[in-house]
Amino acid sequence: MRLFVDCDDTLILYDTRPHEDECHQEGCVECDYTETHPYGVLREQTFRLNEPLIEYIKAFRDKYPTSLIIIWSGGGKDYAQHIANVAALGDLDIVALDKDNWGL
Repeated sequence: MRLFVDCDDTLILYDTRPHEDECHQEGCVECDYTETHPYGVLREQTFRLNEPLIEYIKAFRDKYPTSLIIIWSGGGKDYAQHIANVAALGDLDIVALDKDNWGL
């Protein structure tokens, strides 16, 4: 068994708001626009952990102890490992990978 988990907007969730007038300027004061970034956690962007997914990953590891769990990110292997640690999954013997393509 294998389980692949992406980081941004999957394992960690950002509280982004849609831009009202579509100027799409990061940090726009008038509409408080924010944009999800692959390094959002490192940039101290507000986020929350996807607790139901984290519980699922832990249950998956308990049920399939020899399975491969991959945490990956377009932000790179080190970023994926950092997010796994932030989510307290680093002790589950996960593999962090760079997702060099935005899809499978």
